[in-house]
Amino acid sequence: QVEIPVRDFSEGDVIAVIREDGTEAILPTTPMGETGPLTRVENGTVLKVVDNAKDYRDDGGWAKGAIDFVSARELFNGIGNGLFGSNNTCTRAQIVTFLYRAMK
Repeated sequence: QVEIPVRDFSEGDVIAVIREDGTEAILPTTPMGETGPLTRVENGTVLKVVDNAKDYRDDGGWAKGAIDFVSARELFNGIGNGLFGSNNTCTRAQIVTFLYRAMK
């Protein structure tokens, strides 16, 4: 496991793997170490820190940090039209989708 030293790593920041074709893949579950996120990588893997926070009109303030965390990791995508739906009830289908994305 490699610890990536990052100053001021926020809820909306994620680690992205840069593939050989130049595309990026977000690492949705990245635990934190003492100085930054931890991840397992193979030799030659290129990583970068990305601010992937989304802007929602209804983040409510009270849930902004949590919303930044889950949306940056693409675990939740909101309900559309620039809304997250933080005051909505979560359906079983949404829970299954979240668990599936978290296990990738």
